[in-house]
Amino acid sequence: MMKRLCFVILFFYSQVSFGQKESQDSLTVISPALLEEFYGPVSFHEHQGKEFKSPLRIKAKSDYMVSTGGSISKEMAHVYTGYLQGGLTLKSRNKTLELDYSIASVGLGNYMSAFADSTGVLSGFGVATQEKLGYFTNRLRGRFNWQMSKHLNLEFGNHTNFWGHGYRSMVLGENMSPYPYLKLTTKVWKIKYTNLFMQLRDLQKDLPWKDSRQKYVAMHAIDFKASENLSFTIFESVVWQSSDTLSNRNFDMNYLNPVIFYRPLEFSQGSADNVLLGIAARLKVDKNFMWYGQLFLDEFLLSEVRNRAGWWANKVGVQIGVQATDLIPGLWAYTEFNSARPFTYTHGSVLQNYGHRNQSLAHPLGTNFYEWSSGAQLEKNNWVFTGRFNWALYGRDKEGSNYGGDVFRSYKEPFRVFENKIGQGNTHHSYITQLTASKKIWKNKNLYFLGSYNWRHVKDQFSLNNEHVFSIGISSTVHRINSRNSEGAMPNFSNDF
Repeated sequence: MMKRLCFVILFFYSQVSFGQKESQDSLTVISPALLEEFYGPVSFHEHQGKEFKSPLRIKAKSDYMVSTGGSISKEMAHVYTGYLQGGLTLKSRNKTLELDYSIASVGLGNYMSAFADSTGVLSGFGVATQEKLGYFTNRLRGRFNWQMSKHLNLEFGNHTNFWGHGYRSMVLGENMSPYPYLKLTTKVWKIKYTNLFMQLRDLQKDLPWKDSRQKYVAMHAIDFKASENLSFTIFESVVWQSSDTLSNRNFDMNYLNPVIFYRPLEFSQGSADNVLLGIAARLKVDKNFMWYGQLFLDEFLLSEVRNRAGWWANKVGVQIGVQATDLIPGLWAYTEFNSARPFTYTHGSVLQNYGHRNQSLAHPLGTNFYEWSSGAQLEKNNWVFTGRFNWALYGRDKEGSNYGGDVFRSYKEPFRVFENKIGQGNTHHSYITQLTASKKIWKNKNLYFLGSYNWRHVKDQFSLNNEHVFSIGISSTVHRINSRNSEGAMPNFSNDF
């Protein structure tokens, strides 16, 4: 009953917002008298024949999508999406508050249903509750941003963050559920220094998510802008569990020091927290092309790298890619390669893995994989066309042995010490193609008709999934591959991994 009530309330809200023209901001100007009552005297500029403009603005926004279709595989399956999101943004001078709530009821087809059953979550959302025809999930997000001075910015909330310049990130992506966080950003000269503190959870079988185990992550990154076209970033992160059999640590205040390196601090405390390092770079060749890359170092020995013996603890992630903008008007494209060796992002303590609610914090494939991903997007004459192709080779654990293919498993007792290679274990070969076309069907209003086709071919040592999914529907906006979900793009309910 509550699910249906939420749908009705948000659908009514979306229709109110839908009635507004696209060119208009859903802007409410608060009266000067009301502002003075709460904030004291404030200054206003009065222009003859015009109304007062206050420094506090409120913008309401809603998005929705309704689609239906079918999945053709060994068995036919109904595919559908019912998605509603209502949001509010409040801006006052140098402060911004964003809030939104989403609900979704989706039928995912054969392969994606198996993924939801095995993880218990929907990517980007949270816990998925199985229904007669599909899955139900919801998501509450919010964040408060305060530009405290020219050089210092404070932000906190329950949301996601993305570090990097690519379609994926080997450091911190947005594939997982929202989480509580605090972020401090300092900009001085050509240097930007970011501190990010997060509270995460590990889901456990047969326990509600509220009883899941807590852990914390502290990250910092130093970005140096060498020129308008070239920048370098050094980052470091540490993951620690809130409690173990010996103590109840909760949030370790030592990690709040904004200028420390975590590895020396970890050793000084005698702790065994999970510390990870990395570097990144970005190069703009001209106004149309940008090269980027990341090198993620979980753990390694240079001598073992030189020996090329496949030592299990050489845990490294790599990304290299290029993006192109406006090769022709309205066209954006990218291609990138990502890779992580077996056991990368794992830790001896299961709880100190690099994940949140059964999803990797970095790349959605987790660990032990190669991936080549390419995509393009064209916007022209009220049409939006997107296309993506994704190839991946990845290994998963099998027969109870630890091949380094599970981020959420301890790296203790690896299947073998040497001769480890990417894709070992139960080797998967994956090919994914996604094509969508969206057409604005109401001038000056946000209403799109959309059609999509997804082909997913995944073969491992025991099974083959070859699935074709077709769907049509209407939406208030469209899925753009060059936009993050946190920036307002329509979520992609058909995982592209």
